[in-house]
Amino acid sequence: MLVSGREESRSLTGLALLDADGLVLADLPGEWPAHEVAAFAAGRRLPVHDALVAPPTVVRTVLSRRAPSWTRLTGLKVHRMSRTKKVVAVCAGAVGLVAMAYVVTAGGWFAWRGLSALGGLLLDLLDAKWLAVSFAPCSSS
Repeated sequence: MLVSGREESRSLTGLALLDADGLVLADLPGEWPAHEVAAFAAGRRLPVHDALVAPPTVVRTVLSRRAPSWTRLTGLKVHRMSRTKKVVAVCAGAVGLVAMAYVVTAGGWFAWRGLSALGGLLLDLLDAKWLAVSFAPCSSS
């Protein structure tokens, strides 16, 4: 475990969790009181490397070595699909289901084939990944 921060306030500006090889697994920005971090680590028998006394270049070097599955936990709310996008997606799905049900019950197999050809053409013109991106929930990095 690596702790970094400012020495004058003894309040930490971030916390980085390291694996056995010294690679960063998680980066936790924010204020972390030094005594709380020390108590937490002692209770779980985790080593703490206080970066308050380390030169900034050493801290930056350690933080630049990231494990393949590292993450940054910010504590911010995850952005979900907006209400408008949800309403549009549900309405489009409902209209599509009603249209398919009407075509099938009306016996319009030729119309069904035409709609499926039109759908295939749209997927060829508008790459499927853009459809996935437009209806995917927003995420922050």
